[in-house]
Parts: sequence; structure tokens; C-alpha cells
Amino acid sequence: MCSSDLDGLPGNSFPQLVEDSQGDVWAACNGGGLVRFRPRAARRYGVEDGLEQIANSVAIDADGRVLVGTHGNGLMVLDGARVRVHEHWDNARFSSGSWVHAVLRDASGEVWAGTANEGLFRISAAGLEQFREGDIGSASVFGLAEDREGGLWIATADGVALREGGAFRVFGEESGLPRARYHGVVVDAAGDRKSTRLNSSHANISYAVFCLKKK
Repeated sequence: MCSSDLDGLPGNSFPQLVEDSQGDVWAACNGGGLVRFRPRAARRYGVEDGLEQIANSVAIDADGRVLVGTHGNGLMVLDGARVRVHEHWDNARFSSGSWVHAVLRDASGEVWAGTANEGLFRISAAGLEQFREGDIGSASVFGLAEDREGGLWIATADGVALREGGAFRVFGEESGLPRARYHGVVVDAAGDRKSTRLNSSHANISYAVFCLKKK
């Protein structure tokens, strides 16, 4: 089945979808807010619900709440029927606008948020922790993925980083990876369980796919 704005949806661009424990599918819509899909029904959350129109990413936290990364209003949470700024998020600390491109809940229940120009954030019971360009190799994060061994893969504006055992490793040209803007990371289902696929596009490489393997 294929649906679009012709079928009543708020747009045609959905950067991320996630399924919750009830079987509902939540979709971040570029220009249309957040959409919840149930069998034979869809519910949109937009400006009238307190949500920024451009939703870049969506995740479900350990308490079953829906988290939304927005294009200017930071990390938001669906609290009942209303959307509000996440309790640990502080938009005032962002000088260039709080753009959250990627949101991920890892296996331990911690939430990671990748931003434009402000690096990577970890959200836990202790609050908000920031990782900057010196940690991950770039100030802008576009994609996040967790592998089966608990490694966090980070797609950035300047390459790819991996967090393992509390330490970051940045993949660059010395790893055979072109310096580029990477928009997505997908953990492969290969037999060795150590492969990660990357989606890249910039001035010289258009939507190329690379494969990294941890040594």
C-alpha cells in the first residue's frame, strides 16, 4: 500500500518511522509534524498541538513516550495529547537554533540526540551530556544506529564516529572512508555482525553507500 498527501497525509517526506509497544507506527514528517498510524486510522500532531511543523526524527523512550527531533525547537516529547519540550532539553543553550536531526534510544534505555552545529547529546536520569566536535569529529550529526554489540554509530557532516566502551573512534580517510556528509547509518545483518552501511551525499558523491567493519 502506498500513501501520500493525496490520501490525506500531511506530506510525502517521512525521514523516520518507529513502532511502539502497542503496535502503533509513528512517523516524523518533513513539513507535516508527527503522524501516528493505526489500522484504518491516522492521527496528526502539528502546530495546534504545540509541535514544530518540521519533524526530523522520532523515537520511543524507556517509558513509552514518543520523542520528536524538530527543526528549530529541539527535542520534544508527546505528553498525553500535547507536545512539549523534553524536561532535560534546554533550548536556551543553543546559539544557532536547536535542530535535532536524529534521535535514538539505545539498549540500556538512554536517549541520544544528534544536532546541527551542537554535536551529540546523551539524555539519561542524570540529565543532559554533550559531546562536541573534538569527541565525534564534527559539530553536526545526521544519523544514529546501535549495533548488536552496543556500539553507537554516528553519521556526521564530516565522516563517521563509533562509540564503544565509553570511548569514541572517528573514521576518516585513513580508514578508506571519503571525507563526506553522511546522512544515515544502518547496521547490516551480515553473518559477521560487524558491518555497518553508510548513506552519503555531498558535492562529489551522490547517495553512495559504503561499508565499514570493526576490527
